[in-house]
Amino acid sequence: MSPKEYTRSLEMKVKQLQAELEKHRWIPVSERLPEEKECDEILFINEGLVEAGEFKNGLFWDNNGRSFDKVTHWKPIYLPPEDEK
Repeated sequence: MSPKEYTRSLEMKVKQLQAELEKHRWIPVSERLPEEKECDEILFINEGLVEAGEFKNGLFWDNNGRSFDKVTHWKPIYLPPEDEK
């Protein structure tokens, strides 16, 4: 492999890694809110604490049914498929 081909190969790998990192980053609510049913669950940061739950009816909800209104960031969680029995 020539130095030029090697450099191109590395650049492609860097782009792939950057795309993967982008998928897993914390998204500021000032940038966008999650779409309902965008993912199985979400993690969100409310007053500095990380909570798990969902985004429904324009609000962030934890798994105990409490809503939160001081959320600063969120990220999707995609659950693996359940085993069929």
